[in-house]
Amino acid sequence: EPDYAELIQPSSQTLVFAHRGFGNYAPDNSLAGAQIAMQKGMDGVDVDGQQSSDKEVVIFHDLSVDRLTTASGKVGGKTVAELISLDLGSKYGEGFEVHTFEDFVRTIPQDGILMVELKVPGKGSTGIEERAAEIIGKYNAYEKVYLSSFNPLVLRRLKKIDSRIRTVFIFMDTNWNPELLAEIRPEDLVELPW
Repeated sequence: EPDYAELIQPSSQTLVFAHRGFGNYAPDNSLAGAQIAMQKGMDGVDVDGQQSSDKEVVIFHDLSVDRLTTASGKVGGKTVAELISLDLGSKYGEGFEVHTFEDFVRTIPQDGILMVELKVPGKGSTGIEERAAEIIGKYNAYEKVYLSSFNPLVLRRLKKIDSRIRTVFIFMDTNWNPELLAEIRPEDLVELPW
């Protein structure tokens, strides 16, 4: 393990993040929502990353596209081209499409923080960590991108790939929040192995 002492710089202020972007102005996890959040002075934005069937990292919250688009099916069962063609903006108007993690890294300003929850429900490696690390390295985005997960194995694999990647372990008991539970379709419920 690397010596983390020099990697963490304590902040003198509380950081304010927009969860999934600015939902009053643009759809959850849309690039437009993230940009609005940064323009409104947020310190960062928290979004969700998943893997398409052709192994690209896309920004999308739910495991299936049904609730947030007019299409149906699992995010992981669609190619990046199929996902990008979907319209996220049914209640906002047209023009809000799904974007890749690379689009977000390229677009979020250097002084903003992009925190991306990598959604990997199982123990096995899927390749999402390698692709995310490749993009962070390509844009030298080590300072502005934090990769988070409920899956500690994902974070361990990321640190083995590149110890400079900033990781955040997240955990919570969702059973107490009926709004969160209502967002999850029964077939998308995941029992994590930890």
